[in-house]
Amino acid sequence: NEAAVRELHRISAAAGMGFDERVQALLELGTRHFGMAVGILSRVEGEVYHVEAVHPPAGGIAAGAQFPLGLTYCCETLRSAQPLGFEHAGASPWQTHPCYREFRLETYLGARVLVGERVYGTLNFSASVPRRELFTAADRDFLLLMTQWMGAALEQRERECEIREGQERLQLAREGSGLALWDWNVASGEVYLSEQWSAFLGDEPKPVRTTFTALAELVHPEDRAGQAARIRAALKGEVPAYRAEHRVRTGSGDWKWVQSHGKVVERDTAGRALRMSGPNADITERKRAERLKNEFVSTVSHELRTPLTSIRGSLGLVAGGVAGPVPEAVRELLDIASKNSERLTNLINDI
Repeated sequence: NEAAVRELHRISAAAGMGFDERVQALLELGTRHFGMAVGILSRVEGEVYHVEAVHPPAGGIAAGAQFPLGLTYCCETLRSAQPLGFEHAGASPWQTHPCYREFRLETYLGARVLVGERVYGTLNFSASVPRRELFTAADRDFLLLMTQWMGAALEQRERECEIREGQERLQLAREGSGLALWDWNVASGEVYLSEQWSAFLGDEPKPVRTTFTALAELVHPEDRAGQAARIRAALKGEVPAYRAEHRVRTGSGDWKWVQSHGKVVERDTAGRALRMSGPNADITERKRAERLKNEFVSTVSHELRTPLTSIRGSLGLVAGGVAGPVPEAVRELLDIASKNSERLTNLINDI
């Protein structure tokens, strides 16, 4: 048993082995140590028994196979925190179990695997021939040690999968939103920007590491003072967040508009900013649309204001009698026209 424990530690500490390789090595160790033909890591969901891994892999049972839980000895294993084992099912009450009637497995040793406090499945070893020697307390303790390692490895794999999936979802969100995330180490001056930033500048999409000084040089000269003042205010804590709209120079020499948000995410004990991060958004098209709208409004306002001024002046002259006496009925119409022209003037001023 001491040699088996040392080998278990070697498997768990092997730096070059992935999760699947470790599981196969552990199952091989178990089948060899307990003198069994088959070792299985199972996952149980409801009343279904899933074979997650099996040794030997080229045996009669393949990974991915499924069985009704009631047709396995593991349905009994799951009922107890202690290992279940027997050496000769055909010569014991186990001969009436559905698993024995279906598969004729004579020898079995298994224990449940916990991931955290959740029952994941079982680690079990079996053979179709009786075992001459009885399972010892040391055998059962070693199996429990194997299940503890397996549970911890499965929990770590689940955490890694959750982290990876979270990163993938964040990446999809970034790509879908078009935002370029940035992270500034204030002390060193180093700035990390996600791949959307290099694409925004017209380069091949890839993460960028640069300096705050180099990044500031990309900002349009007319926008630098205002942007720097907003950053200083955020670093000092005078405002809760940094917000700015400014132009940056692309690789081709063109200017694009950026909407930049940021927040200090880490300070030292004296309150000095250590890290600041946030997203950059390309608002070039929005700025272009705003410019076109302003030009359109300016043109329409000028084209309407000139003739309207002439109309109002003419109405005033006529109402003043410059063309002769104005009949009362005509005066009422002139009043209506004058009020409507005044209303149009106010509308143009509002625009």
